[in-house]
Amino acid sequence: MASLVAAVFVLAGSFFVFSLLNSQVALMSEHATLYQANLEQIGAQVSGYLGIDSGLGYHSISEYLDLGLIISATGETLSDVFSNVVLTLMFTLFLFAEEHKVKEKLPRMLGNVNKAREVQKASASIAASIQTYVTAKSVLSAVTGFATYVILQFTDVHFAPLWGALAFLLNFIPNVGSFIAVLLPALFSLLQFGVIAPVLLLVGSLGSMQFFIGSIIEPSYLGKQLNLSPFLVLVSLTLWGAVWGLVGMFLAVPLMVLTSLICQHIKGFEWLSRLLSSDGQFMAIRQTV
Repeated sequence: MASLVAAVFVLAGSFFVFSLLNSQVALMSEHATLYQANLEQIGAQVSGYLGIDSGLGYHSISEYLDLGLIISATGETLSDVFSNVVLTLMFTLFLFAEEHKVKEKLPRMLGNVNKAREVQKASASIAASIQTYVTAKSVLSAVTGFATYVILQFTDVHFAPLWGALAFLLNFIPNVGSFIAVLLPALFSLLQFGVIAPVLLLVGSLGSMQFFIGSIIEPSYLGKQLNLSPFLVLVSLTLWGAVWGLVGMFLAVPLMVLTSLICQHIKGFEWLSRLLSSDGQFMAIRQTV
């Protein structure tokens, strides 16, 4: 029953976010001509500052850079990525639904009740740690997305709900995601206003907010329990990004957390858990969420 309720919430939330993305991208496409004109104006100003012939500068922008097509392609990409994320979540929910059956199978599979209890205890610990991480990260991502929305609403940047939703999703990608979540709305403000001042304001405000949440709130929320090597996190992002695209980048850190937690409970594989850590200590996510 719990898995069914979770599935309903996931589907309802997914439908809401999907509808939001579609409506915002469609609205953005309607204003593409305005943004294209501002882009050409910016190109003209840059050409003037650099002393470049305007005929070779901003007029060529519209020939090689069609914002309408870019926005449409971006919307299709977001829809595909979101569909894959929802599919992954649904598979995960069905996997959790099989948990009680696995507990029944373990004694028969291992042929030893004591070993089965040890495995069940380790599995429960791993599941609790993963749940804590995912819940904490989701809460922090929601706070990041809402803060992004508020800042963009206050500065009158168009499509604040879209940028807030993207900030929520991108916050699951370490370092790179936060950078993109700041860069995209900042660059868009340049297209909207046609001047550099809003860009600097947004980079400062959004960047400060991301730094505060990522470097101050998140460590105090999870502590150093998320003990992963920064270098190996980047390797994981690259690897899973190459295999599954953006979905792989979203799943890279959870997969590392899962691998580290599993290995530290399996005799003979503790070394791998220590290798994945930043200081050679086992991960122990605080159960406070």
